Amino acid sequence: MKMSASSGQHPPSDTHHVQENIPVAMTDQEITGIIGEAKKALQQMPEIDEARIAELRQAIANGSILLDVDTLAWDMLDFYRNRADKSD
Repeated sequence: MKMSASSGQHPPSDTHHVQENIPVAMTDQEITGIIGEAKKALQQMPEIDEARIAELRQAIANGSILLDVDTLAWDMLDFYRNRADKSD
């Protein structure tokens, strides 16, 4: 039974499609290496994106971003209340 990819139908369940370039399992050493690379990348990133903060400040100052300070305040309260509830 031949089906086109655009038909929205799936091939029969006994058909197995394996992609050769995707590993089925990884060794602990491979996983450790990937995690190590991710840690290094995170350490190289600034904790605070000063350039983005400057862009946002400028956008607020020139009026291209409007802030509803009441909504912002309530959202901040909700965030910290939920965080406090989860730590109990």
